[in-house]
Amino acid sequence: GVAAVTLSVRATALDAPAQLRAWTGGSAQPAAAVAVGGKGAPAVADVTVPVGTNGVVSLQLAGGMGRLAVDVTGYVVGAAT
Repeated sequence: GVAAVTLSVRATALDAPAQLRAWTGGSAQPAAAVAVGGKGAPAVADVTVPVGTNGVVSLQLAGGMGRLAVDVTGYVVGAAT
């Protein structure tokens, strides 16, 4: 199965400073952001995130509102169970 995914994430049209977070679905949200953007300045990151047991990753744009675009650019294969 898939152990992790590599994502290209971009938050645009931000109305205020914002932090972009990505983490394993079903686990605690991290305090650290993978990217920070501001009004008129997008938050952009390429990040590899382990998937949860249900194959999910979680994303959040904290501190502001905007448009979030996510592309899966790769994945890591884990051991078969």
